[in-house]
Amino acid sequence: MFKLLIRTLLGFFFAIHHTSFINWNNYLFLTKSLHFCQINKKQKKFHL
Repeated sequence: MFKLLIRTLLGFFFAIHHTSFINWNNYLFLTKSLHFCQINKKQKKFHL
């Protein structure tokens, strides 16, 4: 019973951590894209 509880808690924690990690990566990707767009608008000769 105790092992099952620990396993459930670990699975729950891993699921939350995994989804938040994916969301964080998406957030970083979006902010980087926006930042590069602003840079490209400011100086058009600078391309990445």
